Amino acid sequence: MSQKSSVVFVSSFPPRECGIATFSKDLSESIYKKFGHLMKPRIVALNESGSSIYNYNHKVIDQINASEIADYEKLADRLNRKHRISVVNVQHEFGLFGGEYGEYLLAFLGKLKKDAVTTFHTVLPEPDPKRLEVVQNICGNCKAVVVMTEAAKEILVKEYMIPPEKVCVVPHGVPEIVPGKKEFFKQKYRLAGKTVLLTFGLLSRGKGIEYVIKALPKVVSQHPEVVYVCAGETHPKVRAHEGESYRNELELLAKELGVEEHVKFFNKYLSLNELIELLQMADVYLSPSIDKNQSCSGTTSYAMAAGKAAIVTRSKYNEEVYGGERGILVAVENHQVFENALLKLLRDPDLIQKLENNAFAYSRKMVWPNVANQYASIYTDIHDFNFDFLNKLPKLSYTHMHRLTDEFGIIQFANFFEPNPDSGYTTDDNARALIVATQAMETTPSIKMERQTKKYLNFVEYCQMQDGWFHNIVDSNHNFLDRMGSEDSFGRTMWSLGVASRANLPVLLHNKALTIFDRAFPQISSLGSPRAKAFALLGLAAYPEKDERTLKTMSKLSDSLVHQFHEVADDNWHWFEESLTYANASICEAIFNSAQVLENQEYLKVATKSLDMLSKELILQNTLMPVGHYGWYKKGEERSFFNQQPIEAGTMTTAYLKGLEVAKKEDYKKNAKISFEWFFGRNSLNCVMVDKKSNGCYDGLSPTEVNVNQGAESTLEYLMARQALGRVALF
Repeated sequence: MSQKSSVVFVSSFPPRECGIATFSKDLSESIYKKFGHLMKPRIVALNESGSSIYNYNHKVIDQINASEIADYEKLADRLNRKHRISVVNVQHEFGLFGGEYGEYLLAFLGKLKKDAVTTFHTVLPEPDPKRLEVVQNICGNCKAVVVMTEAAKEILVKEYMIPPEKVCVVPHGVPEIVPGKKEFFKQKYRLAGKTVLLTFGLLSRGKGIEYVIKALPKVVSQHPEVVYVCAGETHPKVRAHEGESYRNELELLAKELGVEEHVKFFNKYLSLNELIELLQMADVYLSPSIDKNQSCSGTTSYAMAAGKAAIVTRSKYNEEVYGGERGILVAVENHQVFENALLKLLRDPDLIQKLENNAFAYSRKMVWPNVANQYASIYTDIHDFNFDFLNKLPKLSYTHMHRLTDEFGIIQFANFFEPNPDSGYTTDDNARALIVATQAMETTPSIKMERQTKKYLNFVEYCQMQDGWFHNIVDSNHNFLDRMGSEDSFGRTMWSLGVASRANLPVLLHNKALTIFDRAFPQISSLGSPRAKAFALLGLAAYPEKDERTLKTMSKLSDSLVHQFHEVADDNWHWFEESLTYANASICEAIFNSAQVLENQEYLKVATKSLDMLSKELILQNTLMPVGHYGWYKKGEERSFFNQQPIEAGTMTTAYLKGLEVAKKEDYKKNAKISFEWFFGRNSLNCVMVDKKSNGCYDGLSPTEVNVNQGAESTLEYLMARQALGRVALF
């Protein structure tokens, strides 16, 4: 398979002013950014007629006149002769293609010899016989079809009788928008001090803007600071038939109702930057569309991406994406429902915050890199692309770790990427941070990282008790909230001290790590938890002095784990406990370390068997599917798949790398890469879990969305996996 195989989009394309054109531009660019080393997106542009002339960029390799059926057949012939074209993706909208219900497209698909995919931007229920025939024939000529909601898939399956296995649901793509800068952009657009309501998009009568304007008199009587911004030019097709009559009617309506000072029209075709600025400025997004059958909406999708509290009319699309307390759904063509919803929302800041958070979290699977992942998966299913989510290691960045760290230590939780000081601190997290910081000092020492290392080490020292044990939970005022910490936190702290003791740190820090480690050492013998033993073993393996005390303790801990394995394991369950819970792979990694240090073949055998069981149970169809924290996986019972946590991907990555080093099993190389790629979209939602803007890692993956908070544990587990990969050559 040539690395320059092309995916060709048949679609309208900028500079043509059309929502499908913008979508195709964004999708093709996202695929190129992520998978340009494998698939090269190119465009066949649809022109309205022979008189249409557009100054397309170099990505457009062909053009056709959408109203000429012969052009479709000739296009198929031209594409068939291009050997490097592997997949053709038609972006479908009724009215975009010529003929009744766009039936000219069938002339193209019927002659095309390439693998075809059609993305339906609209799926209408209750089709008449002609529409039914056209849609069925389109689907029949495609290897896969894409829709943007589960509701649209249900219509295709039930009313158009399309086989469900052919229909893929991929959400409408959206840009990655960082919430914030609201007041800055209000200043820029001369709306400082105003409560901004926003509707945007190409203007047409179906937008229903008049119903919001009719709601404004009552709203502004109670909230005189409200301004309603209608952004976007009139749709070119509407302008060609009726000019600016709709906009003029809206302006007249606002004047008649006495709210003309509260309605602002931003009459231009919006660039992406302008659109993002308006969304960041807005307090509430409004979608008063009167189309109940709307199966997709780019404008409402963008508003979700910006984390906007929204009031939207009921449609097939809005009911699916704005259900579950992600927005307020209201009836169409009714100004009173907008009155009531706006008044309710504007007097309840907590409700606004709740809707914003829920919408933003839901939209993470819709951002363009994640949508590109999903389309690439579809193309790979129908064609032999050598599909990887990463072709090179991402750059190591400690930005978010530094952001979460104050003068006392690393803060436990974050609200999105902003640290939440009220959440306090844990020794668990500061031990992880100590591992990351000391390993960073070994490869790229810096004054800043040295300071951070000192903070984390001081935190551990602060939490150590007289008997050597450690407190784990510390509040924002630095008070201990537990009588004593857990076994797991003790084990992880010993791990961090072992790593810090071997690191090339300044003498004072090195000696402090040794002192804390030695004071805690006698408590290792009291550990009962398998994970606590494993974490302590990782610390002992890293500890520079392999004296009799260290080796004897390693042997004792390893023997107890191996004994536990033999007590529980059977022919189908090669594990240490009756269930798989969290950080399972750390136990395997620890025993691989013991096998290496103590040169014990029995340890190696148990480590290999247990990690191979994790491979069998957790890597499904070349995707890591960690045991979910909602229920775990008990022997002989159904496993939980969600909520998936970054710690599972991180520990699986490092365990495979250690297994590769010690057991020399080549499949561990592949599995390490698969496990790490969980962070970058090789997961159940095809969602990238590392925020490229903050460099933090999201806290978890549910069946439908990402937990967008970026706390310490998730980010540090990612960084530990990334550091480990930097020491081997897998990419």
